[in-house]
Amino acid sequence: MIAFFAWSNMLILNQVNIKINLYLEIEADLFVWGTNPIDYRLVEIIKKSKVFKHVWYIDYPAIKRNRPVLKRLKIKLNDYIKPIQELQKYYNRQLGRLCGDTIYEKFVVAGFWNDALHMFNYFYKKNPKIEIIISEEGTINYFCGKKHKVLFYLPHQGLKQKIINFIGYRGLYKKAYKRVVADCVCVPELLQHKENEVKKIPAINNNNPIIAQMLREYINKLPRELIGNYKNRKVLYFVAPYSSAYESVDVMDSILKVTLSQIPNNELIIKVHSNSTENKNNYAKDAEEEGFFVDRETYLFESICGEVDFSNKIFITRGSSSVLYMKQLFSKEPYLIFTHRLCSRYHCGNDQNGDDYAANIIKMYDNPQRVFIPNSIKEYQEILETLVNDLEMRDNVVEKSGPDTIQKVFDELLTIYLKEKEKNG
Repeated sequence: MIAFFAWSNMLILNQVNIKINLYLEIEADLFVWGTNPIDYRLVEIIKKSKVFKHVWYIDYPAIKRNRPVLKRLKIKLNDYIKPIQELQKYYNRQLGRLCGDTIYEKFVVAGFWNDALHMFNYFYKKNPKIEIIISEEGTINYFCGKKHKVLFYLPHQGLKQKIINFIGYRGLYKKAYKRVVADCVCVPELLQHKENEVKKIPAINNNNPIIAQMLREYINKLPRELIGNYKNRKVLYFVAPYSSAYESVDVMDSILKVTLSQIPNNELIIKVHSNSTENKNNYAKDAEEEGFFVDRETYLFESICGEVDFSNKIFITRGSSSVLYMKQLFSKEPYLIFTHRLCSRYHCGNDQNGDDYAANIIKMYDNPQRVFIPNSIKEYQEILETLVNDLEMRDNVVEKSGPDTIQKVFDELLTIYLKEKEKNG
């Protein structure tokens, strides 16, 4: 018996893919963390498919999570321990009601944040031999450093968090670390660590019919207006995820301002990230009032590949994992502009992974000339202007000459631009 634990739509999709293609004959339960980023339309389709024996929701616990407090250089231990104990009691009660004394041989999870450690603790007490399988959730699985730092996530590397781990979790991290036996990822060759067995998550196409059918059913439940906006607009601006652990590229709003000044409001989509409710609800309000479309919908974005041709779209992103999934799971190659070098975090040397990620995407692309990495706001502006103008000219070619001449004309335009760029340094 296998226990899967997911807390985002893309993680749910990856885990369903893993279940169907790697563990189809083994019974499994799916536990879904009932938080705002979850689209319950997707979960209900999965539940109806009977891929899992049970699909259960676990609500985000309404327990105050105290932060470390220092008083006269002495740590107030209760501020660390009490919320951790209350959280474990909460999960013991919830899991006791849902799965009771079920013995799970494997626990599939992305890492040990979002209360996954409390889930593991419950299952571990029932079966100390339980194995952990890491399932991909974005780029952190690839660029987390050696020895599975993904298990601890970035904030857990600081001194404060290490103190919390030592005092509150009583060795659970080490127990969990020792139980990891495999990584399930879309692009095994990108992994920086390979100390365990590595299993590939397959692409979503006609060779993967069960999950492909699920996505077709799911797309039919999405608003047609939403799909129409993605069909009709050329440029997608991906808002970076909000986190107190790092400065988002979107803090430097000059990137967005340049984008808004370059792109007509009927051509641009601003796609907010779902990990922060405040950011999701309030980002780019001014742009929205000016007529730009801001996508605040909660859904699995990648699923609309089934209806939208992204090959002639421009993606602007600091380093969204959607870029990876577009290529690896759905075989799409939109034009890409990576903006990570425009961020002060990069300037200060604190973004070691941005260039690595972009370089690997370039290697994956059949046409690497579709990927751009500006070094300045001015260069970003020039690239964006060139691409938008070329796409407009390409549309005119389609109308006047038909689709047979499209690629040839566009490749010639792109070659001219690249030669000019090289000549001017």
